[in-house]
Amino acid sequence: MVLPADEPYASASGAVSAVAHALTRHLLDRGAQVEVLSPRAGVPTHPAGEVRELWSAGNRPLARRAAARVRRALARENDAWAAYRREVVRRSTGDAVIVHNDARLARLVAVSGRPTVLWLHNLLAAQSGEDVRAFAAHGGTIVGVSEHVRAWTVREHRVPEGRTTVVHNALDHDVFRPPDRWQPGPSLRVVIHGRIDPNKGQVLAAEAVALARSRGAAVELSVAGAVKTFGMSPPDVEAYVARLDDALRAAGARRLGPVPAAQVPALLAGSDVGLALPTVPEPFSLAALECMASGCAVVAVPLGGLAEVVGDAALLCEPTTTDVADALCTLASDPDALARRRAAALARAGRFTWEDSAERTLAVLHDLLGR
Repeated sequence: MVLPADEPYASASGAVSAVAHALTRHLLDRGAQVEVLSPRAGVPTHPAGEVRELWSAGNRPLARRAAARVRRALARENDAWAAYRREVVRRSTGDAVIVHNDARLARLVAVSGRPTVLWLHNLLAAQSGEDVRAFAAHGGTIVGVSEHVRAWTVREHRVPEGRTTVVHNALDHDVFRPPDRWQPGPSLRVVIHGRIDPNKGQVLAAEAVALARSRGAAVELSVAGAVKTFGMSPPDVEAYVARLDDALRAAGARRLGPVPAAQVPALLAGSDVGLALPTVPEPFSLAALECMASGCAVVAVPLGGLAEVVGDAALLCEPTTTDVADALCTLASDPDALARRRAAALARAGRFTWEDSAERTLAVLHDLLGR
């Protein structure tokens, strides 16, 4: 199990690390031996698996078993991840290697002769296309965390359908669970959690809640997460945060900031409705799944893999203030509808288990190894 160079195998990391940890635990439960290669974290790593933290030493030799073409490919690299990739190729010793989210690294490991899986949590940029195609040509298997990711990769990077499959993300249902007793309160308790970014819909959520409240609906909004944007200049980030704060004040909302992972389940279990309002297609949406497993009704914009997660259990809407406000007003005014949506969401979430994902992973590995 190989983590990307920018995401250590630690609880302080992101979703890729969390997924790798969950898969490792459940593969171990099924008798597999799992070694995890990770960039050095500087903090305690996840406990599952035999963890090897790699330091990026550009002058360390490649394993002799690596083919000469691997060395030539590495020599052409100029990016900051090259030393880490060299070390991974040198240290990969398992019967099969799962590489998370790094097509170049997966290609190099496959070329070195190791049966390899490229596990895609996101849509890889166009410049990764050559590596993705070369990886598939060397017999590698590509796993997407959703059908959306798999189909997009086949279409945009022109890889054979037969080299791809899907293993959905999941969650621990003993951690994310509904309250023992739930009943609607005087106000509809709405939450949106996760990375705060213009593409994640926090401003839309606040504006929709403000509109719903102006119509007389009793709605309370909590926003949890840290501001973490990509590709934005500091002035643009500052302007975005100012706009978000203005929208939250107008909605009478609470901005909770980063919430420790151990406290997220209680936050969601204490909410009535979870919002999933992306403005661009989501690869999957662990946040929506966490809300559903916690017993929240979900209002969602069904873009990308998010549509696969929520299915017909969510109240679907367009990414407009009016549409989202309409959905919230419906749930705030009809306790029976709210209860039905909560029950549907919980039932839908039950389909996504790490036990099932681990079994699917083993099937992928057995097929790759010809067993």
